[in-house]
Amino acid sequence: MLMPQISISTLQYAISALAAGIKELQELIDSGDTGPEDFQRMEDLERAASELEEQYDEAAKTVLNLTPYNELVGDCPRS
Repeated sequence: MLMPQISISTLQYAISALAAGIKELQELIDSGDTGPEDFQRMEDLERAASELEEQYDEAAKTVLNLTPYNELVGDCPRS
């Protein structure tokens, strides 16, 4: 499948923004204040995140000094 070309910075921003949205929705789900549509939305967001991660992994093969993916999504230890 031919993927549209976007800049690395746009890809990084999209990954970070999507991760923040997933975390926010997960907190809402954890609080129990959700409806059935929220679970579908989470599934859709997680699918999109997976696709972006694949694209980022591909970019990492040719682009030097990329921010590690786990840092973009907030899974890194804070100093």
